Amino acid sequence: MSAMDFMESEIDSKLHNRLVMLSKDPGNKVLRTDCVELALAQRNYGVALEISDEALHHDASDTQAKFGRASALIGLKRIEDALLDLDSLSHPGQPTHPAVLQNVGLCHYLLGDYLAARTQLEKLYNDGARSSDLVRLLISTLHHLGDISTAIEIADATGEYARSDEALAAVMGLLYLDANQPIKAAQWSVRALARNPNSLDGLVVQGTLKAGTFDLSPARQQFERALSIAPTAGRAWIGLALVSMAEHDLDDARGQAEHAVKYMPSHIGSWHVLGWIQLIQGDLDGALATFERALSLNRNFAESHGGIAAVAALQGKRDQSQKLIEIAERLDPNCLSAKFARSTLQKGTGDNNAARETLLTALSGISRGDGSMVTRIVDELAQRK
Repeated sequence: MSAMDFMESEIDSKLHNRLVMLSKDPGNKVLRTDCVELALAQRNYGVALEISDEALHHDASDTQAKFGRASALIGLKRIEDALLDLDSLSHPGQPTHPAVLQNVGLCHYLLGDYLAARTQLEKLYNDGARSSDLVRLLISTLHHLGDISTAIEIADATGEYARSDEALAAVMGLLYLDANQPIKAAQWSVRALARNPNSLDGLVVQGTLKAGTFDLSPARQQFERALSIAPTAGRAWIGLALVSMAEHDLDDARGQAEHAVKYMPSHIGSWHVLGWIQLIQGDLDGALATFERALSLNRNFAESHGGIAAVAALQGKRDQSQKLIEIAERLDPNCLSAKFARSTLQKGTGDNNAARETLLTALSGISRGDGSMVTRIVDELAQRK
């Protein structure tokens, strides 16, 4: 099947006219490249792949066609196939085209291999590349790796690119949110939503900021809108969980937190949120299993040890709790869940202030803002016991 066999309704008139011209002059590489770029821009990846495959059938060494094919495969979510094509465009001892390096980085990013993505993207950035696509991908990669400080340095230095790119503005808003810079987070998320009302990151940032000031109804609306766009958005589920906690609906909060960990299974903070909800509910066995899952993701994370210590303290297992407290405090002398566990051992009941601070820390990286919402939730729940 040739590209011309696609239904005309699937192709806009400009691309259709170019395809007609290409069918009459199939050897015209400039025209073919134009057709591929138009098809990619329209997300008509099947057409782009068909044109590229046809060119490679006649000349397997055609690098432009191979790059076009890789780009189409990325659009079709055939990431590993795309990587094979891109890797064949790199040769030892010879410089690789920046567009190839960036797409290799994108493929690793989409596969969740953020370390490999960082290697490619940082090389481009350090060599002076500054496209908004590259900056957005690099910032998001660093964010995923937890290197917030480096991501902030890049964001601060490249903010001008986000003024005309809503996707980059949204990524920067989310980054500043997690860096506890709510003013910048609000500025960039507003800019992103002004240009794209369906910006997922923009909605999550705005919802989280509103939740942080206990403006619950608008917060819920933002999170629900985000989920209508992307039902698997874990951060929106966590946002809803916080809103439900504020409304004293712990059952809904727990269910929403469970959705969050389902869609963000490697995100330790989400497991901590669920664990503390379970702890508040008195489900100590459930909280223990949740904190143990968080610990399995990173055994050097103090708050996971502290969470298990808190459960052990509430279960009356003093020796076990004490040992876990010591481990947590060796990893982080300021570990707040360990302080809560120690307070429980000392007083026999939970210290409300320590519990509040512990929950705030457990939500770090998820519920940024001034923290007033979570503070009020825990205070009110404590008063209801």
